[in-house]
Amino acid sequence: MPKASVKRLIECKKEDLIKLVLDIEKYPEFVPFCYDAKIYETVKENNLEKRYIATLDFCFDAARLRQAMIAAGLQWSELQSPPILVVPVWKGPDGARAWYRDNKWLAGWWDAVASYKGLLSLRQLDRNLINERQFRGEDLADANPAKLAAAASLVKAEQVMVVMAALDYDGSKPVITITVRLFDKNGQLLTDILYDDQMVLTNQDQDGLDAMRQKIIAKMDSSWHIANLIDDAAADNITVFMPVSSVKDWAKRLTALNEVAVIQSYDILSLDTKGGQVVLRLVGSREALGNALAAHKLELVDEDGRLLIKAKPKNS
Repeated sequence: MPKASVKRLIECKKEDLIKLVLDIEKYPEFVPFCYDAKIYETVKENNLEKRYIATLDFCFDAARLRQAMIAAGLQWSELQSPPILVVPVWKGPDGARAWYRDNKWLAGWWDAVASYKGLLSLRQLDRNLINERQFRGEDLADANPAKLAAAASLVKAEQVMVVMAALDYDGSKPVITITVRLFDKNGQLLTDILYDDQMVLTNQDQDGLDAMRQKIIAKMDSSWHIANLIDDAAADNITVFMPVSSVKDWAKRLTALNEVAVIQSYDILSLDTKGGQVVLRLVGSREALGNALAAHKLELVDEDGRLLIKAKPKNS
């Protein structure tokens, strides 16, 4: 079990401190996140006047915990990424492969996705005969939009990351070039993740392939973490308009604002039948706000200098 200890110098009389410590049932009044404390047994001791046996219940409420972390000047990220389908491809002189079980590049990615624990929501296609026939290596290597869209739909992914290792030869010397491209769920290119960081290997050993894989995942992890950092030092106020068509829609918008970690607080400036104008106090970037809103099927858009928070189009 994890343990932690903190030492503090408290300026008070010894008797008062003892009373404070022994007044267990009042802990919820001043101990952070303690919401219940009950003494269920008091035992007489030889060395002590009494020994208290009690239960303390702690509830780490998300909102209170965030405020405590902000007050302590800490930085953190908690938002999970949209589901990302990872599609590894090996391309050699004999063609592209996406399902060859004995290939070190492919098998390594299958294991890495299955064991990954982090803020990226990584998914992969099941390895079965139906998928092997539907999603051929050549189509995936060429980033066929229809095939990528079908694959994304199959695992309910919002994005597809094609990680390809292409083997060629410089004379008798093997050269492996790594490319990583990110697509949306419709198979349209979003970005080349390694655009400014080309990865090339001159051998096919397992350690080299593993290092490249770990570097790619670390780069994705770091980008997502930085983009969604909660940091009170980056505090900013923005005014947005939230168009709604009903009181129910307005209530849903406010629920979403309350659940978005990057929004520390908000004030409603005005409200009418078309929607409401709200001032948001952010403890992070606008990119982090946009990512968090997307998790609630909302988007932050700029229409002629006016910021809006509205529902995402159903086909986006």
